[in-house]
Amino acid sequence: MSVPINSDLHIGLIAPDLTMKHGWAQYSLSLIKALQKTGVRLTVVAARNSPRLEGIEVHPILPALVPRERGFTIKLLMQIPTVRHVLRNCDVIHALAEPYGLPLHSKGRTASTSKCEDNSGQQWS
Repeated sequence: MSVPINSDLHIGLIAPDLTMKHGWAQYSLSLIKALQKTGVRLTVVAARNSPRLEGIEVHPILPALVPRERGFTIKLLMQIPTVRHVLRNCDVIHALAEPYGLPLHSKGRTASTSKCEDNSGQQWS
């Protein structure tokens, strides 16, 4: 049974592949499915090797984390403008795997698995 929360809330997630193949992926997929049940609007930017998820806006544009794609950092840096564009209307943006926090840090936002920041600059730990 799901408990609806604020359906006006739009959460942007930056995630590795959305599979059950490794820890970051399992955590990401489990969190996404749990948030989906609450009725929150989700936009997910994920690794290129990620499958699409029914009912969730997934943009598989990031370099693969596991196994780590050759030239990972350069490829991630090249995607920063696209990631920012895709997530521009989100109320909260959260990186689910630390290596993917770079697009947020470079814009002056805090990104980790323990902190989030909304568009107003308000942070939560």
